[in-house]
Amino acid sequence: MPLDEAAPIGRIRWSIRDTELNEIVSSGVKVLQARDFTIEILEHDVKLSDFTPRNMMGIPALLLSIFSPPMLSKKFELNEPFTLALSHHDTPKLGLHGFLLSVVKEGEKQFGAGWFDIENRGTAVQRVPKGTLSTKVQLIDGRPELIKTVCLTDIHLWIPHNREGQSREEADEAIRDPRWIMDIEQGSIIHWPSLIDGELVPNGFL
Repeated sequence: MPLDEAAPIGRIRWSIRDTELNEIVSSGVKVLQARDFTIEILEHDVKLSDFTPRNMMGIPALLLSIFSPPMLSKKFELNEPFTLALSHHDTPKLGLHGFLLSVVKEGEKQFGAGWFDIENRGTAVQRVPKGTLSTKVQLIDGRPELIKTVCLTDIHLWIPHNREGQSREEADEAIRDPRWIMDIEQGSIIHWPSLIDGELVPNGFL
């Protein structure tokens, strides 16, 4: 499919609420074009030097680097400073059984994410909180790639309070008590583009 940067490939309606101020801090309707997206492969950057007797935390990180495949990430800006991203494993061998949808508050290293399990007949179910998407997966350069999502229900993503310096228990509690809540309205649709030979290529249009 030839690149048409001006043609609409998605439409999303969203709002983000600050739970402390009890007010909407970002909202809108965005018609997406291929040029709005950034696509990259995320590698697990763990060095062998991290694996030392004095740093036992290097063990799981090293194993993660060796055995976990890279992630394909597609993202676009909502309203500054919020960005929405779709990520899943980039490997032809494992197939595509799930993906991560995340909202990032740029500059503060804070994000909220929802994991979706892909079920039969092209649906994906969010684990926590519950939500459902219609999905389409297609082989791109021999790799399964998620190229379309449609919100069959409202989707909610929680951004917790800053977890820096918190214990595991405090961090888990922060997730259940989010600072920001993003709502993506039912009916929002995105044809996620692909990166082929360095160019953004649409996988469908509105």
